[in-house]
Amino acid sequence: MSAPPGLAPERTALAWTRTGLAAAANGALLLLRSVTGEASPAGRVLVVAAFAVAGVAVVLGQLRSRALLAGRRPGEGAPVVLGVLVAALCLATVVVVPALG
Repeated sequence: MSAPPGLAPERTALAWTRTGLAAAANGALLLLRSVTGEASPAGRVLVVAAFAVAGVAVVLGQLRSRALLAGRRPGEGAPVVLGVLVAALCLATVVVVPALG
């Protein structure tokens, strides 16, 4: 018999949801900037990418939380995938936002 999961699934879901919320807030700020300024295709792509990263973070968090609730150890690839996506989003933001004016 395995031990009950405790609060780990809830903490996992909350942490990943916070990451998704931060990416969505970034997308909202980029959207606001592209709406108030001259809308460029690169700016629009960046907005879509930010919201996509937010969605990925929330979905991966839910999957990891469910795995913990089921008593399984979640895969190790999800944090790496999300880290790469967030780093790419940050780099793209640094490159594209100054070009928006």
